Amino acid sequence: MKSKGCHTLCWIGVTCGSRHNRVIALNISKMGLSADTIPPQLGNLSFLVSLDFSYNFFGGPLSEQQSWLGLLTKLKYLSLRNNSFTGFIPSSLSNLTNLRVLDFSFNYLQGYIPLELGRLHNLQFLAIENNRLSGNIPSAIFNMSTLITIGFTENELSGGLPSDMGRIPREIGNLKFLRILYLWSNNLNGVIPSEIGNLQNLAILGIEGNQFSGTIPLTIFNISSLQRLLLHHNQLSGNLPKHIGNLTKLKHMEIAYNNLTASIGNLSTSLQRFTAYNCKIKGIIPTEIGNLSNLVKFSLHENELYGNIPPTVNHLQKLQGLSLHDNYMRGSIPEILCDLNNLFYLLLSQNKFVGPIPECLGNITSLRYISLNSNMLSSSIPSSVWGLKDLLELDLSSNSLTGFLPPDVGNLVSATLINLSLNQLSESIPSTIGRLVSLTNLSLANNHLDGSIPESMGSMISLEVVDLSNNNLSGSIPKSLETLQHLDYLNVSFNDLSGEIPTY
Repeated sequence: MKSKGCHTLCWIGVTCGSRHNRVIALNISKMGLSADTIPPQLGNLSFLVSLDFSYNFFGGPLSEQQSWLGLLTKLKYLSLRNNSFTGFIPSSLSNLTNLRVLDFSFNYLQGYIPLELGRLHNLQFLAIENNRLSGNIPSAIFNMSTLITIGFTENELSGGLPSDMGRIPREIGNLKFLRILYLWSNNLNGVIPSEIGNLQNLAILGIEGNQFSGTIPLTIFNISSLQRLLLHHNQLSGNLPKHIGNLTKLKHMEIAYNNLTASIGNLSTSLQRFTAYNCKIKGIIPTEIGNLSNLVKFSLHENELYGNIPPTVNHLQKLQGLSLHDNYMRGSIPEILCDLNNLFYLLLSQNKFVGPIPECLGNITSLRYISLNSNMLSSSIPSSVWGLKDLLELDLSSNSLTGFLPPDVGNLVSATLINLSLNQLSESIPSTIGRLVSLTNLSLANNHLDGSIPESMGSMISLEVVDLSNNNLSGSIPKSLETLQHLDYLNVSFNDLSGEIPTY
């Protein structure tokens, strides 16, 4: 249907820019429209500069039959993003030599990336991620020196590039204006070409979730503009070189699930997130960790670290997450952790920490997750912990903690999980535990608790899992538990209980 000012094809609700009664822009983005095909009459809009069909429900196959696309030679912007198109990317797109933006992401396109796309020598933004494309990344793509952003993620791309170019072509170094490069979650392998270091405007490099091997090229650490470096879930090996300190703008670095060795003292002080879990890292955490004053998240779990938590960690005043679980760290949990007033989670489980839990831990009111399980901690649970009314999860299981559960346990009204099993707690379960109406998972198994199961537990309406087994509990199982509609698992075995098991 025609719209005022448009003498060719235009639809109701379509944004039409015009110049001398000629359509120059057609925008039907985010209108919830659907159709099995795009009308070929669009090829008559020879003055069209912008064509945006994104975020609708258009479908049907793209193929060489859509040759009308190649007639829109003045197009600078073409987006079919987030629709349901199938078929192949038409090679006739190579006629659109004025294109600056080409976005076919989030469709169901398959087949190869046409090497003819390399003729689009004005292209700045190329996004074909989240499709079903397979085969090679054509080396011709990397001859387009104007490219600023490339997105190939979430496809089924693989090797098969010419053997003298490696799996990522060396020609990638020609893209001197490139700011974002995402190639994650494909089947790319081989080494990372050193030519990536020529991309001196690169802010984000994401090649995670592939099968890259070898070392990280030193040239990457010459990209002073780099802010995010995502290399995790590959097969990289070797050392992180001291040159990493050159990345003074780096804020987010993830190298987890590789075989790298995480020299922390060389990291830039601008770094905000450092994750290097499951990297087979050995050794101690150096005192230079305290230099990373902007660090917000520090994750070195699932490695082979040993030694103590360095005293300089209290310099990390912006730290919100500390994750060191599943290592071989030893010594006591230092009180200097209590200086981290912004700490949101503290995960130190599966280590060899000994001694008491610091009393001052309860002063960190920002804490939501405390996981200290599977260590060799002793003494009683600090009374200050029961004052963390916003705490969501508390796991102190598999230690040698003594003492008893005080009535103040009822203050943890926000908690969804409390696991104190496999310790040496004694005395009775306080009736105030019934205040924990948000709790879904409670385990007090394998302790020395005695007395009866509090009737007030029937008020804990969110409970799904309760394990009180292997204690010295006596009396009868409260009938109030019958009101717990979400309870899926109840284990009270190996106690001295009597009476009938409640029906649910």
